[in-house]
Amino acid sequence: MSTSAQGYLVILEAFAKKHYCKDFEKRASWSVTWKSLEQTFARFDPDLLAGKLEPALKISDDRTLTLYKYSFRMADENKSAKASGNRVILVVDEGHQTIRVLLVYHKNHVKGDRETDWFMKLIYDEYENLP
Repeated sequence: MSTSAQGYLVILEAFAKKHYCKDFEKRASWSVTWKSLEQTFARFDPDLLAGKLEPALKISDDRTLTLYKYSFRMADENKSAKASGNRVILVVDEGHQTIRVLLVYHKNHVKGDRETDWFMKLIYDEYENLP
């Protein structure tokens, strides 16, 4: 977890860490990559993340929770974030200034033909209180 004075508290959920993060952790560059992701999310600003952050997937009725998909590249890759196939699903809680990382995966982890259907089912089966 990390936080900055005016930023967000970033929480890597146990479910995310237990499942697909373990594949990333096998790579030497994961600790550097994760530290970069933590810092980026702590300073979260959707306008500054254009090209990596997709438009909001879902927004709660009270507009305090927003679900996003974010593309990233490993520190040792020479590909763009989108081309790398690495993704993070996160929920931003404006009320508590918290970002919960729900899932970290590579497109090779996806089961079935539709990536969005796959991760939406996975996160909604695992987590409560999502938008």
